[in-house]
Amino acid sequence: DGFFGAHCETGGGGGDPCVKDMYAEGCTAPCSMVGTCNDEGRCRGDGSCSCFDGFFGAHCETGGGGGDPCVKDMYAEGCTAPCSMVGTCNDEGRCRGDGSCSCFDGFFGAH
Repeated sequence: DGFFGAHCETGGGGGDPCVKDMYAEGCTAPCSMVGTCNDEGRCRGDGSCSCFDGFFGAHCETGGGGGDPCVKDMYAEGCTAPCSMVGTCNDEGRCRGDGSCSCFDGFFGAH
């Protein structure tokens, strides 16, 4: 919601459209999915991160593992399965707790 353009590159601000990676009223809050939210969440309209399931922290920097939190891009029991949203899932899905990809709507395949 609040985004438009062929690649959803515009929007996210209050009433006025913001340029990419700028959010909030007046487009004053920078946020990027990769940088600010560590590839483990999406930017909210106010510039904060909304973390994917299994991740938490102001920048979605913690979580992803079985019972114990893993470091970024490591998943599964014992944090042994590497996966990154950009690299492994081609930025068209997110990593599951077992290190495999869960594709966004309209995308399919292992990666």
